Amino acid sequence: MSSKTLFFLGATGYIGGSLLKGIINIHPHILVTALVRKEKDIQSVKAFGVSNVIIGSHQDLEKIQQLAARSDIVVNAADADDLPLTKAILEGFKSQSKTSSNKPILIHTSGTGVVSDDAEGEFAPSGQKIWNDNIEDDIRSIPPEQPHRLVDLEIFRADERQHCSAYIIAPSTIYGIGSGPVNKISQQIPGAVRVAIEHKQAVYIGKGTNKWNNVHINDLIELYLLVFSRALSGTKESSSYAKFYFGSVYEHVWGDIIRQIGQILYEKGILPSAEAKSVTLKQEPNLRSVASNSRSTSDRAFALGWKPKSKSIEETLEEDVTATLA
Repeated sequence: MSSKTLFFLGATGYIGGSLLKGIINIHPHILVTALVRKEKDIQSVKAFGVSNVIIGSHQDLEKIQQLAARSDIVVNAADADDLPLTKAILEGFKSQSKTSSNKPILIHTSGTGVVSDDAEGEFAPSGQKIWNDNIEDDIRSIPPEQPHRLVDLEIFRADERQHCSAYIIAPSTIYGIGSGPVNKISQQIPGAVRVAIEHKQAVYIGKGTNKWNNVHINDLIELYLLVFSRALSGTKESSSYAKFYFGSVYEHVWGDIIRQIGQILYEKGILPSAEAKSVTLKQEPNLRSVASNSRSTSDRAFALGWKPKSKSIEETLEEDVTATLA
């Protein structure tokens, strides 16, 4: 039997790098081609066992389409909102379906921002809804104007047309130190740390009562690997929307997390005070990603056998702050 071929987008990223390591550890015979932007990252990615590293950007759509057309699997852990990139991958799959009986697999990274609101730091009525990945009507009913949603809908359509077998994983707030070759820190928590340093005080939006779910990077990668194995198994799903998974474990209040960040930075001598203050989103637009509510439950993921076991975001927050400062 010939080895499967995998085209990987996001190998130098936080999620992507950690996932790349996990896939190669479990499936060492898969032949991996990775697209990276910078020549300086080539050796770091190759050291993880990648057989072929190609220099390029997400704007190299013809190249991406061609690579997708000759790959059994494409993993996009690079960008949840790049519609032209997604269309190039899907066009590659479509052309492949005309010449091959094998259906290619897409593992795509979205995010629970797809069910976020615009509450601006308050636990508003819109935050009462908890979206369930095991209820197909929940996934079908997400409005098209939501973040990431246009890309997700394009993927659902491609799956329905049998151009590929497409699985979408939507992580919540990710925390913990990654294990990839380049980027090892997340976005939301490091962003809040940097804003605090800029203001010389930890700041949150509005009342700071808005809620998000969260997931440790190690647990998230375990979910990806479960979904990856299911995709390889060829299991028939009830619909395209039954291939959508939230990566959500615990829940936090953003004001509480930012106050804890303030305390940590104060104890490290970086801030003059541990006290956090409220600002408006207009005053600090860089905190937009921690100003909304986004609540979801991963019942489909749990039914697949996912068993998160990492420490909580509160228990590991100092590690994330330290890594951001490094």
